[in-house]
Amino acid sequence: MKKYNWIVFVALSLTAHLLPTIVHAEDAKATAFEIKIKGLLDSGDCPQAWKELWRLARQGDRKTLNDIALAVIPYRALVPPAYFPLTENTLQSHLTSHMVALKLYNWKDPEVSAQFDKYGLSLDSNPQQVFANAETQGNYQRVDSCLKTHHEKETCVRLAIKLKIIPTFDAYVAMMDHAPRDAFCLPLPGPKRTHISPDP
Repeated sequence: MKKYNWIVFVALSLTAHLLPTIVHAEDAKATAFEIKIKGLLDSGDCPQAWKELWRLARQGDRKTLNDIALAVIPYRALVPPAYFPLTENTLQSHLTSHMVALKLYNWKDPEVSAQFDKYGLSLDSNPQQVFANAETQGNYQRVDSCLKTHHEKETCVRLAIKLKIIPTFDAYVAMMDHAPRDAFCLPLPGPKRTHISPDP
C-alpha cells in the first residue's frame, strides 16, 4: 500500500482543502444522490459510483464536476477510467491529468476559480514523473501562470486546450464514454477504506 501514498497525497494536494457535501452525506442537507454515492464508495463499489457521477458530469453539470475533483477522488482515491493498464508512475500522471481536466472544465465555478487564483494547478505537489518531458512541464507552467494572473479563466482553459494539456470537453466526454477499463479506488488504510485495486 505504501506505493500509493504519494499518489493519494497528490490528489489531496490538488483539492486545496475544499470538500463538498458529498463526503459528508450524513449531514441533514445531503441529497439522496449524495447519500447513494457515498454508500457506493464506502462499500467499495467505485466503478458504479463513477458511472452514477459521470452520467451527470458528462452533461457539464457544475456541481458534479466539482464533487468528483474536489471530494470523490481524494475521499476514496478514486481513479477515473483508463484505456491502458496503469503502473505506479502512469497512475500518478493519469490521476493528475484528470484532476486538472475536471477543474479546468469547471472554471466558471466560483470556488474553483478562487482556487486557481491562489494555487493555479498546484504544480509544486507533483513529482517530476507526472510530466512526460520538459516541454510538457513547461506547458503546464504556462497554464499555471495564466490561472494565477488572469481574472478571465476561459483564456487559460483555451490555452490548456491549445497546448494539449486537456482535450476539448466534448473530446474528453467521448474518451471517458469509451474507456475500456473501469474506474476503481486505490486501497487506503483505516476503517471502511479497504477497496480492491485491479492489477495493472
